[in-house]
Amino acid sequence: MQCVSQELKAESTGDGGASLLLDSESLERVLWARLSFIPAGYPQTPLAYLMGCYTRATSELRPRSAASPGGRNAEAQQALTDALVYAKQLIVSYTGLMLNMDMFPQ
Repeated sequence: MQCVSQELKAESTGDGGASLLLDSESLERVLWARLSFIPAGYPQTPLAYLMGCYTRATSELRPRSAASPGGRNAEAQQALTDALVYAKQLIVSYTGLMLNMDMFPQ
């Protein structure tokens, strides 16, 4: 995870030092890195982690769908909503891969 974080920070410095934001492009890399390496003694299984991610993404989407469109940050809000929807799609896909192919360590 540290390696992916450093890579993303290095890539974001090319944008004038903008803050590191999780978007659709980097989301898959971060999720893959998290599922590929499980620290020794970590109490949560990959399946439980994915289910928690799905729940958090869903709870983040609810207030956004109720919010009125427009405003100063409408474009940023839409990008975040798109990233959350993509996150949910990735989570479902990775859950299927994990259950069917034993893709990630348990």
